[in-house]
Amino acid sequence: MKINILGAGTAGLVTPLILKTKFPNYKINIIKSDDIGIVGVGEGSTEHWAEFMSYVGIKFEDLIKETGATLKSGIMFEGWTKEPFLHSINSEFSQENGDYYYLYANLISKNINAKQMSHQNLYYNKFIKQDYKNLVLQFHFDTFKLNTFLNNLCKNKDISIIEDKIKNVVKNDLGDIKHLVGQKQNYFADLFIDCSGFVGFLLKKQLGVPYVSYKKYLPLDRAFAFPTKKEKEFNAWTLSRALNYGWNWKIPTQERYGNGYVYSSNHTTEEQAIKEIESVYHQKIKPTRSFKFEAGRVKTFWHKNVIAIGLSAGFVEPLEATSIGSIIHQVFCLNQFLPSFDKKSFNKHNEYLFKNLIEFVQLHYLTKKQDTLFWQDMQRLPILDGVQEKLEIAKTRMIRNSDFKIGWHMFRAPNWIIMLHALDKFNILNIKKEFDAATPLKAFALQRHKDLFNLPKEYITHNEVIESIR
Repeated sequence: MKINILGAGTAGLVTPLILKTKFPNYKINIIKSDDIGIVGVGEGSTEHWAEFMSYVGIKFEDLIKETGATLKSGIMFEGWTKEPFLHSINSEFSQENGDYYYLYANLISKNINAKQMSHQNLYYNKFIKQDYKNLVLQFHFDTFKLNTFLNNLCKNKDISIIEDKIKNVVKNDLGDIKHLVGQKQNYFADLFIDCSGFVGFLLKKQLGVPYVSYKKYLPLDRAFAFPTKKEKEFNAWTLSRALNYGWNWKIPTQERYGNGYVYSSNHTTEEQAIKEIESVYHQKIKPTRSFKFEAGRVKTFWHKNVIAIGLSAGFVEPLEATSIGSIIHQVFCLNQFLPSFDKKSFNKHNEYLFKNLIEFVQLHYLTKKQDTLFWQDMQRLPILDGVQEKLEIAKTRMIRNSDFKIGWHMFRAPNWIIMLHALDKFNILNIKKEFDAATPLKAFALQRHKDLFNLPKEYITHNEVIESIR
């Protein structure tokens, strides 16, 4: 099979690396244009990046050295609730075998607040020295260095990267794309993968696949990015700080911080947003990039012989750094259905993936924060059925993995438990009642908690990790 990929951003490079690993005999070309830049401010991953690294053979040390990467224990939410809290997947509680349920129930039944749900060493940028490589599953990157790193990996795997600007496409009688028309030459293939970003040049523009908007559920539609100097200590988390009209991100890389403000244009202008950011950072800010977006996804992810991966497939908003994780999910899903060209299954699973993303992100805005019109308006938005279902469950018990349909999704019970607890959505008395009734499981949870927290551990700081590798 011959595959042409349009675009060489993160999606355009991650996609062929995964595909080539499983299908080494496939001929894969990447067609890129240097006229189209990449978003270069700092980028965060989810824990799915570790799965990608293992699958394609990326070494921990190489990633740190070559991409300006720092370790990420999760996302620190500041200003969303009365007290900051960490949404971390580094917790020993996040057990896939189901242990998480009664381990979290133990803490919640004692009314332990969300801040104390995570290991406190993470707040102080420390990792368990003996096993931090196995526990750290998320990273922050310098986007430009990451792009160069992935480019080199593609070349090493015999993936061709061609510089050309695509002007048009030629279709066959069935409506499939026959070839791409470039300035230098034409590009024929059996399958085309659209990684052209927000523009969706192949799937949306050429094949006319419509866009399904989530704007009525997530009205934030603007963002700008700006760098700031690196600080004395590397934070081991992404900062997500609630502001008047949205939220501010702060991502550490080895050489600088990548920052930005995601906001609603119905509530403020870019000029006003910049002034607010300047008051927060106590310095003048000059945005390097500004973005317009609309939360949503394409109606059909695989149409004819074109598949959309990454931003061309959909975008929620960067609140939980879902962009890279969703790319990885999409391509692993494609691995299963590519040889059979099972479009129906691929589309079904991708629909559920984006449903899961939008539901989890919307949950974050169901906060008690109402100090500006923006936050007041967020409480008036319609609530997605999947979110409402979880809110109803929270009145009687905690969320279980079995509450999620079988399929491709990024956020499961441990993620929802942390956020629901932080937002004060659980009925603590009912959880305590359930916990106390399950005597054997209660005993297990209490002993497990004791083992996890009382064992002597030696810690290494985030700075020490980075410096030792560099």
